[in-house]
Parts: sequence; C-alpha cells; structure tokens
Amino acid sequence: MDAQEANLVEKPNLRHLELSWELDSESESQEKVEKVFEALQPHSNLEILKIEGYKGAKFPVWMDYQILSNVVSITLSNCENCRQLPPLWQLPRLRYLTIINLINLEYIDTSFQGERKFPSLEELCINGLSRLQRLSRQDGSELFSCLTKLKIYGCPELTTLPCLPSAKFLCISSCNGELLKSISHFRSLTVLILRGICDLVYLPHGILQNLSSLRRMSIKSFKKLKELATDRVRLNGLKSLTISECPELEAFPEQVLEGLNSLQHLSLERCMKFSNLSEGLRHLSALESLTLNGCPELVTFPSSVKYLSSLRELTMCGEPASFFAGRNSNGICDVVFATECGEEHNNCPKLTVLPESMSHHLGSPVSSPPSSRYLQCSSCKDEEPLRLAYLLMGKAAFALDERLHSIMGTLPMHHLSGLSEDECWLLFKERAFGQEKEERPNLVAIGKEIVKKCSGVPLAVKSLGSLMPL
Repeated sequence: MDAQEANLVEKPNLRHLELSWELDSESESQEKVEKVFEALQPHSNLEILKIEGYKGAKFPVWMDYQILSNVVSITLSNCENCRQLPPLWQLPRLRYLTIINLINLEYIDTSFQGERKFPSLEELCINGLSRLQRLSRQDGSELFSCLTKLKIYGCPELTTLPCLPSAKFLCISSCNGELLKSISHFRSLTVLILRGICDLVYLPHGILQNLSSLRRMSIKSFKKLKELATDRVRLNGLKSLTISECPELEAFPEQVLEGLNSLQHLSLERCMKFSNLSEGLRHLSALESLTLNGCPELVTFPSSVKYLSSLRELTMCGEPASFFAGRNSNGICDVVFATECGEEHNNCPKLTVLPESMSHHLGSPVSSPPSSRYLQCSSCKDEEPLRLAYLLMGKAAFALDERLHSIMGTLPMHHLSGLSEDECWLLFKERAFGQEKEERPNLVAIGKEIVKKCSGVPLAVKSLGSLMPL
C-alpha cells in the first residue's frame, strides 16, 4: 500500500502506531525514505509511537507538539542516520521516552529557548548513543522537572548529567566513569544501579554524599574496582547493598560500613579477591541477611560478627540452590545445606570455620529460639563447619542429601513418592470440572495429557486443574 493511501491522518481511533523499516530498505534513496515517512502522518489522537530502523537523516515535520499533542510514549531505535531529534521536548503529555542506537545523536534536547522542556516526562531510557555529549545543549531548572526514572546504557561520550531533582531511580551501565560524579546531585534517589564501569579503581570522591533517600544500591562488573570509597560515606537510609563481579575488590573499609547503620541486606557475589569483611561489620546492627557467593579468598569472619543482633539469614554458597525452609513446633527454623550448586570458582573454599560467637544469632543447643532464621551452606566440602552449624542451630535441621545427613546427624530424611496417574486424575478432575455431571470429552482428553506431565506432584495437578475452567 502506498503511504498516502494509508491516510493515517484520517484515522481518529488510531492510538498505537509502529513504523519499521526492513534491512532491504537500504537500497532506497534517503530522499525517498524521508518522503514516505512524511506521508505517514497520524491523527492527533495518537498516544503511542514506535519507530525502528528508519534510514532517513531527518525526522518528518509532523513530529511536533501540534500532531503529537496526546502522545504519552515514544520509542526510537536504530535510526542511525539521524543527527538530531524532532522537538520532542515540546510534547505536553509525553511521559515515556526510549532512544536506542541513534549512533550519531549528540543531544536529546537541542533547543536554546528558555521554555519548559519535557514538562511531563517521567521515564527516560537511552541506550547505545555512542556520540551523545549531553542530555541538553543548555541545562536549566526547567529541564526534565518531572523525571523520576533515568536509565543510561552504552553512552561513552556522556560525562555529565544535569540536576534532576525528582529522579528516584538511576541506572548507569557501560558508560564513562566521569559520569558518576554527577550522582551526588540526585538528592531524591531511592535506587542506584551501577554496572560495567571498567576504568575505575575507586568510586569518585563524594559521589555518595547527599543521597539520604537512597534505599537500594547495586554495583556490578567494575573490573578494576579495589575499594568502594576513600571517604566517609553516610547512607543512613540504605536498606539493600549488592556488589557482584568486582574481581579486584578486596575489602570493606570501616569508614564505609559505619555509614550503613540501617542496612538490612548485604550481598557479595563473585568478588574473587575479596578477603576481609573488616571489624566495621559491628556497625551493621540492622543487618538481617548476609550472602557470600563466590569469594574464594574469604577465610574467616571478623570477631565483630557477634554484634549482628538482627541477623536472620546467612548464605555462603556457589550458584544459588533450591531453598526450602520450615519451622518445628518450637518455632525454630530449619537449616538447609545444599550441595552441587555451582562451579568451584563460585564458592568460598577457604571459609572453613564459623565463629562460635554466631551461636548468639543461630540459637543455642538448648531451647532458645535463634535470631537467625536461615543458614545456607552450598558446596561445602569441609565437614567441620557443617557439624558446628548444626550444633549452633540447636539440632533443628534437615539435610537435602544422604552425605550431609550422615555428616550432621540431622532429623530423619523422608523419601516421598508421587501420586499414581489414577490418583492424579481424580484430583485433577475435582479441580477442573467440580460438580459437573457430564464431563466434556474434548477437555477430558486434554486434562489427561496434562496429568501425565505432572509426574505425580499434587501441587502441579491441583494448580493446573484449577486453571482448566478458565
């Protein structure tokens, strides 16, 4: 169909429009492609616009506030020849903007006027903008005033961000380390995710200052990072901290830990040189869960572990194993030890002794309920920590395989068999058809095939049977 014959401008019920150019459109002249796009002007009632693979050098004239006045979401991807965006900053209702692989784009906003820009934009995601210099030619208080979520991936030339007072979620991945210096201006942040910044040995000085609202932080794939910070950090509102795939990280300085007095969840994963939790662990009085996954140089816990009065869950493992937990009649939670759950480099082979001070958290062999609810040791080859942990937990433990049961002398193992196929069918039929006197033959045949795939597991039979009436 010819673009003009589509006559999109006369379709007031068109709310969602996706335009995509195939690879073979490369053979068409740039002028022809731009002319076709210009002829695809939609009605002003449009709300969602997605453009992919456009080969022209400029966007059509109709992409302005007059035609797109009701648009709330725009996605532009792989428009590799475009060096400048249309005036999207004028759109009064635009809330979501995603820009992917516009490799020649240098600015999101190219205006020089002082008008309010992106007045309703809440979420901005930019990915693969290899030449992007800044978000705007001119920073100002009227830029992105409503923005709450910002995601930046693969923008190596971007080195600064404007002050975004409403931003609560910030993700920066595979970008220039200089960009991180702007983080301290995001005073309303509650979630900070940093990934793949490969050139930093230390986080830039002061970037974690002023983040009193921060609740969750994740740092991943910093290949050269040796320390989180060289200055004192005050993140008194931080609840969750995850650090993973930082092979040069060796320790937590005490000046970092003492500023995390509200931290509830701490996870260290695949940090190959990490060897010291430091005595600063005593400052984490609110810590409820601690995960150590793939830290082969970690030898022992510091003595300050005894101050972790709120600890509920301790996990030392390779790849996470299936985890089951229950409570006995005294309210003491079971201990789960899982084996064969990861490759050797994902384990903590040198951590062979649990400190006796942890008995305060894991429960005494007598009757007092432990404050720690779960202890999970995965791929443990040394028998001693298993026996010690079992004693500390007051023998309220079960094992998931015969080897651990023989080492620890846990509660007796139970080997459960599945239901028979006939039993499964009766259970399935009750859930699927209820009190119906006549079963529908077509559904019966389907139901019996489903039952065969449930392998005698009652929960699967009941769940799938309950869905049948739908």
